[in-house]
Amino acid sequence: MAVETRVSVVMHNIMSNDLKAELFKDVTPGGSWFPKTCDALSHVAVIIPFRDRQTHLEILLQNLHPFLQHQKIHYTIFVIEQVPPVTFNRALLMNVGFVESQHTYNFSCYIFHDVDLIPENNQLLYTCPQANPAPVPLSRPSQTPNKVVKIHFGAQSGRANETPYRGYIGGVVAVSRETFTSVNGFSNVYFGWGGEDDDFRKRLTDKGIKIQYLPPEIGRYKAIAHGKDKTNPKNIMREFFLYHTKWLQPVDGLTSLRYSKVSLEKRPTYTLIRVNVSEEDVIEGYGERRKEGGGAEVMKLNAES
Repeated sequence: MAVETRVSVVMHNIMSNDLKAELFKDVTPGGSWFPKTCDALSHVAVIIPFRDRQTHLEILLQNLHPFLQHQKIHYTIFVIEQVPPVTFNRALLMNVGFVESQHTYNFSCYIFHDVDLIPENNQLLYTCPQANPAPVPLSRPSQTPNKVVKIHFGAQSGRANETPYRGYIGGVVAVSRETFTSVNGFSNVYFGWGGEDDDFRKRLTDKGIKIQYLPPEIGRYKAIAHGKDKTNPKNIMREFFLYHTKWLQPVDGLTSLRYSKVSLEKRPTYTLIRVNVSEEDVIEGYGERRKEGGGAEVMKLNAES
């Protein structure tokens, strides 16, 4: 007898307060949950970079909490919100989430999660590989009548079994604490859309870390449709930054993270951390690090390329 693994996804936010209270009754303030009938083998921090997507966040949470509880893991959901009006910096917010979450628990696994992706298969385990801890890109598009896959991933012809391009490592990624630290996290300089995922992939491959892709029938997500974000323009400097990833990786990331914490609030279903970021300060620091003995290294890279 075949076991049903597909998840019933709720793509709207019309739950009554009573229904929400029942759904989240065992979730402690801040968005944490422990299994009561067994010892959790995994301790997972879910990091969601966020700005101005409250409806999407509510839809994700009402799907994600029961999905994670079904797997009997200990988890906490962190929502990292960038205060406007600075251009959105997804990667920097994920670095913030990694750092801030360590003040609450010694998590062993980190799931970096876009706010508009809903998991669809219970076989999609939100854990990190233990023997050889490497990042696992979890997200795969699901083919749905409303073409939300094409909106989010830009998949050619809406083909469900392909990621947007070869080597794609965005959407939802699982990575152990040790691996994330070893590559100095994400780059902090990608303000606006594009580049940060490719930069992270280069960090991993330069360190010889294997990227594991799940079968598309397991790593399957439904994307929430949304319009173009006018506050998140395309990053016109992304190719320049990508070119210098190899040299700047040791000094651009967790070790150079600059932000100010505005507030930390333990809401019923998640921990909200709001931060201020100065694009000028981040880019200025990047320029300073390029100047500090960087000429020889850049020349070396040019000769190798």
